[in-house]
Order: sequence, then C-alpha cells, then structure tokens
Amino acid sequence: MSKKIHSFIISAGIILFPFVVVGAKPRTITLDECVNIALQNNPDILEIGEIEKKSLADYQVSRAQRGLRVDGEFKTIERMRSDSPSDPNVRIPGKDTDLGLFAGLYSYYYLFDTKKKKAEEASKINIALTRIESEKIKEDVIHEVKKAYYECLMAKDILSIREKLLENAQERQKLVKIMHNAGLQPATDLTQANVSYSQAMLDFEKSKNISKTYLTSLYIAMGLRDMPDIALTDIEKENLPAIKYSSEELGKLALIYNYELRLINEKKKISKLNIQIAQSVRKPSVLISMGLGMENKALYLFNDDRGAFGDNFATRNWEPVFTATVTMAVPIYYGGAIIANINSAVIDYNRLMYQERSTQIKIKNNIERQYESIDEIKKQIQITKMIIENSERHALLARRNYENGATSLMDLQIAEAGVINARIEYLNCIYQYYIALAAISYTLGLSEDSICLK
Repeated sequence: MSKKIHSFIISAGIILFPFVVVGAKPRTITLDECVNIALQNNPDILEIGEIEKKSLADYQVSRAQRGLRVDGEFKTIERMRSDSPSDPNVRIPGKDTDLGLFAGLYSYYYLFDTKKKKAEEASKINIALTRIESEKIKEDVIHEVKKAYYECLMAKDILSIREKLLENAQERQKLVKIMHNAGLQPATDLTQANVSYSQAMLDFEKSKNISKTYLTSLYIAMGLRDMPDIALTDIEKENLPAIKYSSEELGKLALIYNYELRLINEKKKISKLNIQIAQSVRKPSVLISMGLGMENKALYLFNDDRGAFGDNFATRNWEPVFTATVTMAVPIYYGGAIIANINSAVIDYNRLMYQERSTQIKIKNNIERQYESIDEIKKQIQITKMIIENSERHALLARRNYENGATSLMDLQIAEAGVINARIEYLNCIYQYYIALAAISYTLGLSEDSICLK
C-alpha cells in the first residue's frame, strides 16, 4: 500500500469518526436465561396453563353434580277434589281435580349414584394428567431452546473460522497478485488464489446465513417476536459432562420418569373409571328432592261459583308447604346402548395398553441409540483432535516448502483447508455431544445435572 493511499485512509477516518454512531454492546445471555425467557413467553406454555385451569374448573363441575343443588321453582300441582261429580275411577284434570301452583325453593341431592361418583374421580385424575402435560410441554420447549442454543454457538464458531479464512484468502490473493506482476509467481498461482478467495467468500456467506437461521430458531423457541441483539455465552469444550449411568440403568429410569409413559399411565386410570362408569349405568340411582315454599291448592282460571280470577292473588289462598320425595331410577331397557358403551370403554383401555407397550419399546431403543451416539461422538472428538494436530504439522511443512519454492500454492491451500475442515469437524462433534446429551435427558424426563457426574 502506497504512502498516499495510507495517508488518505487515515485522513478519511479522522473526518468520519465523529459521525459514526457506536452501538451498544449486545447483551450476553446464558442458556439458563434463554430457558427462563422461553418459560415466560412461549405461547405453548401459556396455552397449557389455561388447560390446567380448565381441568380444575371441570373438577368443580363434576364435584357439584354430586352435591346439593337448589333451584327456585314455579310449577303446577294437581289435587283430587272431594266433591268430584265424575266416576272416581276416571279423573278429568280441571274438573275432577284442582290445579294448584307451587312457588319456592326445591333442592336435589343424589343419595346414591355410582356414575357421578366415578365421573368425579376421573375429573380429579384429569387434573394430574394436565399437570403432567404441562410439564411435558415445558420440557419440549426447554429441549428446543437447548438445541437451538447449541446450534447457534456452533454456527457462530464456524462463522468465526470462515471469517478468518476469508481474510487470509484475501491477503494471499493480494500478495500473489503483487508477486505475479513482479514476475515471481506463475499465472496458475494467481488464478488459484482468485478461486480460493471466491470459495472462501461463498463459504463465509453460507455460514452467515446458517447462523441467522439458527438464531431465528432460538428466538422462536424463546417465544420472542422481535430479534434483540444478544450474545450467547460459550460452553465448556474440554471437560465435557459425562453420564454416570449405564444404558440399562437409563432405560429403567425412563420407565419411571418419561413424560409420555406418565401420561399414558394417567390416561389408563381414567379409562378404567370410564369402564366403571359405563357399567354403573346398570345400577340404580337414588335422588332425594325437597321443596319449601308457598302453595296455592286451587287456581281459579275462570270466574265461577267457587271464586274469581282475582282470588288467585289473595293471601288467604296461599299457605306454606314443605314436601320431600325419594326417587329411585332403575335402568330397564336402553336398546343395547349400555353394552355398547361398556365395549367402547374397554376398547379404549386396550388401545392405551398397546400404546404403552409401543412407547416402552420406542423409548428403550431411543435410549440405547442415544447412549451409543454419545459414546461414538466421544471417540470422534478424540480422533478430530489428532487430525487437527497432524493437519497443522502438515500445513506448516507445506507452508515452508511453498516459501522455498518446493511445492505449489494449490498444495499449500489443500493443506490449510485440511486444518480448517478438521477444526470445523471438531466443533461439530462438541456441539453434537451437547445436543445428544440434551436429547437423552429429554427422553428420560430428567435434567442433565441429575444424570451427569458433577
């Protein structure tokens, strides 16, 4: 770079510096902070919160069905007239009987009703079911946040490598061009430097786009509409957390803590109660009803010799009354609906049994596969470390040979590309290890701290 150009850049920098707005530094945020933000903002978690409230309300409804119910009622009553002119075996409403009116409170209470009792128990279990669903949704969100967080860090680290590679390619292109113009480098080295610079620029743009995509996924998992300027806290790359259980022990833990199995277990309880509810339809129900109010024993709808219509509102025609009735209902014939309902409930329960068996098999296979994956990634990390060391030695030797004219620029770039690819592969293994660890933790239904050595 000439002195004139160098002086021009310095002068331009001095002139433009006052007009440059220095933005605030991005806020550094940890994985735990990302998780906490997601738990407060993710719409799926907010929705399941409403479902929990609904299950409590449904339980109150089912519980009230078995409790005392009081209604304000107005209803007609019918009483036999002592001076009925007709045949005593034949009663004509209004002629042989008096139509009266009851106005007051009527209370109802089921003294015995197995169906309503079982329905209340099912609603109570449904509360526990929705709580487990809520925990599962939260774990789904946490797992998505962790996966996106690790992918963002991996993309950021790879982007940093690509950026340095682009800077080196640009500097090398300039150097080769100067040396070519001076007759010290062949044309093939210049064209090769141009190709390498273009390829480095393409790889950098690809990495930058991938980084933005992963960051967007993280924002979505956190439930954020806007995209704040944040910087993610780096993770430990040397002392990776190790699982303290064997594959068989993890499988046993999954049978206890896995959210899908816990949900199926609660659904089975409700399904058993549904069978009992369907069977209880055959049993009788006993209802006690009591009324307390005022009663008019005879309404005068028309003016006659007994009274006028206006007498209906006279106080003398109304008197306090208390009534009590016990009603027992016994199912006789339902057209086969009772048996059909029982069979349907039994089928639903059998389906849950098969779902449970299928889920257990799937979880067992997932645990084994994820456990083996973690072991394989550990081996790959050790291998990539060796590759980095060997490729760095090879790149150093190739650089010396190139400087001495013993090798071509293409050979040097191939050697340096080997170092870059080895470092990228190493980073990929590190973050894949964390992603696999988060996946096995999610499958188990336990936190990573509880299954890893401290």
